[in-house]
Amino acid sequence: KDSLEERMEARLQPLQQALTALSTSDRAVLMLRDGEGLSSKEVAKALDLTDGAVRTRLHRARRAVRRSLDQGDVR
Repeated sequence: KDSLEERMEARLQPLQQALTALSTSDRAVLMLRDGEGLSSKEVAKALDLTDGAVRTRLHRARRAVRRSLDQGDVR
């Protein structure tokens, strides 16, 4: 029987792999916005990007993670 920790790790592994597959820039935007709860403007300032670039990268990153998890296509 698996321990709780092993089961949790197994469930998180696809997400970790999906995040690792993102570009460094897309991953940074996603983690700051969704992981840390920063606003788009705060993320833009922290990464020296325009607000539009943050929105574009965030959309791209979320879509890629969602597709990866939905399809089980993680590397």
